[in-house]
Amino acid sequence: AKKPAKPANKKAAKKAAKKAAKKAAKPSAKAAKPPTYDLDVEELEEDEEEVLSGSACCMQTGSALAHMKEQAEEHVGLLEAELQSALASIKGLEEAKTKLEHDLQGLKKEKEALAAHRAQATSQERHITEQFRIIEDLCDRLL
Repeated sequence: AKKPAKPANKKAAKKAAKKAAKKAAKPSAKAAKPPTYDLDVEELEEDEEEVLSGSACCMQTGSALAHMKEQAEEHVGLLEAELQSALASIKGLEEAKTKLEHDLQGLKKEKEALAAHRAQATSQERHITEQFRIIEDLCDRLL
């Protein structure tokens, strides 16, 4: 669409607007003729074959995708079962770890008690050894 040049005055602008309105109101020659179609039956049949072939291909693809989805869902189910098994194993290992830590604390306390008992026994052994030496000295003097 061509833009009309700006008129120099208002009177000329009104005149240009009326002219454009008349032109728009006239039916064009092109619009009056109905469109004609050049139909080629063979070409239409070939197009139909292509559409049917494409449709069959889409159906096969859809079937393959449905099968793949089914396999993926089965795989997800197996993975979920493995995950649950692994989580159960982890829980069992955590419980065993807690028990071992508790046992270790008990062993540490027992070790401390044994060390204290050993220190006491060593002290008593020294005392007994000293007493025995004194008795030996007394026996040697008596003889």
